[in-house]
Amino acid sequence: MVLSTNAPAVETIRSATRHDTIANLFAHVPDVYEAWELPSVAFDRLIAALSGRLPLVNGRRTGPLILLSGDVHFSFASRLLYKAATRYEDSQPQPITSVIAQLVASSFRKQTDNTLGFHRDGYNFIPHWYLRPLVPRRKPEGYVGWNVPRDSERAVGQIGHEVAGAWVPLLTLNLDQPTVAVSPDGLFLGVAIDAATPPDFSYRLDYLLPTKDGIPPAQPPAIPMLGAGATQQQRQQAAEAFHLATGQYRRYNSGSPAVSKIIGVNNMGEITFDWSTDPKKRKVNHTIRWRSSEDIGEDSSSGEPDPVQFTDYVVSLDPDDADFSEITPRAMP
Repeated sequence: MVLSTNAPAVETIRSATRHDTIANLFAHVPDVYEAWELPSVAFDRLIAALSGRLPLVNGRRTGPLILLSGDVHFSFASRLLYKAATRYEDSQPQPITSVIAQLVASSFRKQTDNTLGFHRDGYNFIPHWYLRPLVPRRKPEGYVGWNVPRDSERAVGQIGHEVAGAWVPLLTLNLDQPTVAVSPDGLFLGVAIDAATPPDFSYRLDYLLPTKDGIPPAQPPAIPMLGAGATQQQRQQAAEAFHLATGQYRRYNSGSPAVSKIIGVNNMGEITFDWSTDPKKRKVNHTIRWRSSEDIGEDSSSGEPDPVQFTDYVVSLDPDDADFSEITPRAMP
């Protein structure tokens, strides 16, 4: 699915939307309202609509969804685990399990001071120091939701905090929208859910770090050109050369950990798949190509353009991946 805006955007943009008066204190930033916010009714409806197109397997809709988005002028990848017994606004229960990979490639030519800030600081970048308390640090996010009308005033749990291992309730949790955050807990307060009103669906959102980055070999194997009358053998040779070339650049710096960052310089994205016969081993690769000299706004000392660098984000499409387990809310005592 191609989306013109992020679903969802990074936390800096989402925090600016939630605290728009402060975000627009010194400059008007209309773009922050364009993304699909999580949590929101619009996001719940989007995911319900997309998941309805998944195949039905043993009574449960199951499979991956790939979202291609942009419009923020930097590139990254996120992973959303979506599980539901009943989706928002379903008239009948419709079990769903899906991994939703969002691949953001933006932009070909529109880097700014802010995108270079994301390139430097990654997901924790903030454009102004006074926004720091409002922007959560990058960590897995958990949300749960109920298939009830907005502003239903249904009590589903408590807001409070733990003291010496004991739960101290402060407020009753009423639904002013169908979906609420259960992790991270925020600065002081957490959420405990009443076992008598279990959630109907849940999300786990992860902003992914690159698996590796670096400069590939300067001379990859040449891929022979094919004419209209190419033989099967010639096509096979061209396919083998292509796989050798792509495999070669994917081995750059493979033994070194990648730098934690978003790509905020002018870039171009490439999407490939590791499509194993075993669905649990399937992955989508988001490879971003960019030049480092643009990062600092200077030409290289040699007068020649810096070599193209590659940054890889890899999204596991296995809903049971142990590294991305469902975030379950605290049970209310």
